[in-house]
Amino acid sequence: MVKLLIIDDEEGFRRPVAKILDKHGFRVLEAAGGEEGLRLAAEECPDLILCDVEMPGMGGYEVLAALRRELVLAPIPVIFLTGQAAPSQVRRAMNLGADDYLTKPVNLTDLLGAIGARLQRRQLERATPEPETPSAQGDSFLINTATEKRLVKISAIKSILAYGEYSWVYWDKGEKGALLRKSLKQWLGELPAERFIRVHRRAIVNLDFLDRVESLPGGHVQVHLRDTAEPIPVSLRLAPALNRRLKAAGDQGQRSGA
Repeated sequence: MVKLLIIDDEEGFRRPVAKILDKHGFRVLEAAGGEEGLRLAAEECPDLILCDVEMPGMGGYEVLAALRRELVLAPIPVIFLTGQAAPSQVRRAMNLGADDYLTKPVNLTDLLGAIGARLQRRQLERATPEPETPSAQGDSFLINTATEKRLVKISAIKSILAYGEYSWVYWDKGEKGALLRKSLKQWLGELPAERFIRVHRRAIVNLDFLDRVESLPGGHVQVHLRDTAEPIPVSLRLAPALNRRLKAAGDQGQRSGA
């Protein structure tokens, strides 16, 4: 039986949806908040997650980010059910790796259709051999997954977020990126060091896409990339190296303009 997890703090919405899905043959788990939802996801490994965006404590975006950081949980499809219909909210969800975005009140036909489409896609991915390590093609990489096959220029890669031996690669104009079987260490050995820098134990960024560096309380820093909703944290250990690179680039720019 297909197992679904609903994460929503509004019982008046969560319970009726759960009952309807139960009548349609799904086994439905419920969580009243983000933390509880993550715990249930780790324990039960559902086939699909329906998640609200605005919840007390851990919200839907944080839930999604936490799921995508875990290798076992990262492939689980996540559909947001929310009252927020602004294009910026939809784009943020998709940039984080959400699989679909439905606004409340949810039409039953749309909900069942979205669930069916995502489950079918995941079944196809499970039946397809694991994604190969992307191979270099001159100044490009071949991205070849169950749902994506294209050449992506190295210069177009904006950021890489690693999860063990796997990594999410995001490129310019790419809506969702791609999950590839390639570790951060492998990427570091192949990407041009003058353009890419490691800013976190799980993250590499392309400095050509750097929009700004934001200082946070406690000496923490995060970087914002162009056309990317979510900032990327910089570890305290790697922040000095980033500062040196930015200073060197600034000094070089001044010399070039002199």
